[in-house]
Amino acid sequence: MFRIFFISLLVALSFASCVTHRVAQNETVLFPETGKGKWWIINTVLYNRQYKEVHFNALVSMDEMAGKKYAACYVSAWNAADTTNYYTGIRTVAIPVSGFRRKFPLKLWLPANDSAGMDWSLVLKRNSFNLLTDLKSKMTTQAKGYTEFSASFGKQYPFTVTSISAAPQAWAVNPLTATAWLKGSISSAGTGNLQVRIFSDKDLLLKKSAAAYVHWLDLELQDGKHLALLFSTYAEASVKTEAAMLWDEQHQIMAKPQVTMKLLGKENVVATSLKLYPLFFSIEIPQQQFSIMLRPRMRQQEITANKNSFWMGAVEAIDKATLQFAGKGNMYIFKQ
Repeated sequence: MFRIFFISLLVALSFASCVTHRVAQNETVLFPETGKGKWWIINTVLYNRQYKEVHFNALVSMDEMAGKKYAACYVSAWNAADTTNYYTGIRTVAIPVSGFRRKFPLKLWLPANDSAGMDWSLVLKRNSFNLLTDLKSKMTTQAKGYTEFSASFGKQYPFTVTSISAAPQAWAVNPLTATAWLKGSISSAGTGNLQVRIFSDKDLLLKKSAAAYVHWLDLELQDGKHLALLFSTYAEASVKTEAAMLWDEQHQIMAKPQVTMKLLGKENVVATSLKLYPLFFSIEIPQQQFSIMLRPRMRQQEITANKNSFWMGAVEAIDKATLQFAGKGNMYIFKQ
């Protein structure tokens, strides 16, 4: 009888393991696709023990050209306790085919370019996320060193993935309440909401950025709601909202709201690449009686990558009526 129980237990555990690793239909967008360029945008805002914000951002890009697969990973961190520093890391490599299996955990490996470097890695499991990279300060002569970002959250089976935009194709995972750690060049630990977004039509998004600044915004509001926006800023200072999504305090989708946006004055930043990034906006959602001003926590938050340079960093929201703090988040700005 014990033998029967033992065999039954092994079968049950094996089945549970298969279920855990199996990919549901709505989760397939989380994985690389053959012959198609893709972006993963991953970000969070932590509060450490001193209740200081730590903003962490990552952009992972994957492409396939002439039958060969390539990947790039861009990472940044900004700490409210050390506002003069902005930490960045970049890695561009060829990726082994084994990194493209459609099965949890999702694993990507970015090998070092030489023996003196370290391998980067990204792992997404049903209950955790881990990214091991190099980070260095752009504002000081601080030596380069490893940085590991880890986040654990409630088991997701499946992940709740929602389409935000049809052109370009973009999806958002519902905000994940996470306990997270940063170790290495910049250290912190705290709780926050982990954001995972996927852009499948990467080339279409880049095509848009030839004529306009293309922005992605994740904003956590003071009342617990979360706003995600894809919008474009044109040369004549007009702003077009491409897509919007609003989640409630329990991270359930409320609506795809009608959003009105304006560029505030001509305040922006000329970065190292000489691109002129628009950074100050007003955002209004009439149905929610929501009216804020959006501004950067630090202007110089550019990822310097020659013609592929882009802005990726910490922002905050100010209530237009009371001028009080109304939210915090992260913004990405692309321009070809």
